[in-house]
Amino acid sequence: AWLRHEYALGPAQLGVIALIMGVADLCGSGSVSLLTDKFGKRRSVLLGVIGAALGFLIMPVLNVSVAMAVTGIVVARAFFEFAIVSNIPLLSEQAPQQRGKVMTLGAAFNLCGATLAGISGPWLYTTFGVWGLGLVSATLSLLSGIIIWRWVQDAA
Repeated sequence: AWLRHEYALGPAQLGVIALIMGVADLCGSGSVSLLTDKFGKRRSVLLGVIGAALGFLIMPVLNVSVAMAVTGIVVARAFFEFAIVSNIPLLSEQAPQQRGKVMTLGAAFNLCGATLAGISGPWLYTTFGVWGLGLVSATLSLLSGIIIWRWVQDAA
C-alpha cells in the first residue's frame, strides 16, 4: 500500500519491486551459508536483527523516491531474512532433547509475528505513515535482539 499510495505505482511496477524484494530475501538467506559458521549462530542472528532494525529506521528517511524507498526496504528485508534463517540452527540447539518442540514453538511464534505485522502494519501506515512502520519495526527488532542476547546461548 505504501509504494502504491505514495508513488502511484501500477501492478507491473509493484511486480518488479516484489521481484527485487524476493532477490533481497534470497541474498539474505544465501548469506547464512557463507557467514553464519564464521560468525557463530548467535552473533549472526544479532547481526541480522541489528541490520534489520537499521534498515527499518532508514526506510522513512529514504522515502524520497521510489528507488531510495526500495533500497531501504531491501536493506531491511535482506538483514531480516539473514536473522530468520540464522536463527533456525541456533533455535534447534537450545534444547536438543526436545528439538521438535522447540522448532515447532519457534515456527509458531514466527507465524504469530507475521500475523500481528499483517494486522498492525496497515493501521500503522494509515495512522503514522512510514515513520510509524519504521519506528515500530525497529523497536520490535531491537527487542528481539535483546531477548536473544540475554537468554539465548550458542552451543558452539
